[in-house]
Amino acid sequence: MDEENPNLLLYQATLDNVFNKPDESNRLIDVLLGKYSNSFYDTIMKELHYMKSANAYRLQDYRTAYEEDSAIVNRYGRVCDSSEIDTRQDDISVFQNLSNAPKMEITIPADSKVPLKRDLAGLFTVSVACERTRWTSYSTRSRLFGDHGIAGQEIRSQDHRR
Repeated sequence: MDEENPNLLLYQATLDNVFNKPDESNRLIDVLLGKYSNSFYDTIMKELHYMKSANAYRLQDYRTAYEEDSAIVNRYGRVCDSSEIDTRQDDISVFQNLSNAPKMEITIPADSKVPLKRDLAGLFTVSVACERTRWTSYSTRSRLFGDHGIAGQEIRSQDHRR
């Protein structure tokens, strides 16, 4: 990577962000913010901070996400529309509250198996248990739907808990 070409670095940092390589994207963004902050207009600088915030969210680094969203509002608010400012302020509140939360960790033993069964409609079903609650999730090949839907939205009224 030619780190002497800020436009190429910006392009690569954006690609790494889009293709979920947050660590590499952040490394390039740090180079851009450190060496080339005078090479870009404020709209690009705002986008760099936004990408860094999005990367931090993916990495569960909520303190950095809070700091980057704060930078957007405080330094680049004049190049944001009102809905973007509202979104950033909402995110700041969430990330500030999560800033001391430990990263989520999922431990899966090496010998784990996930039993998949097809129902009458040909969809895969997966039995899921969280502490004392059990339910069945349904796959439509692209997403898993549980009894309470995506992001807590209820998608069916029947209770399939076992």
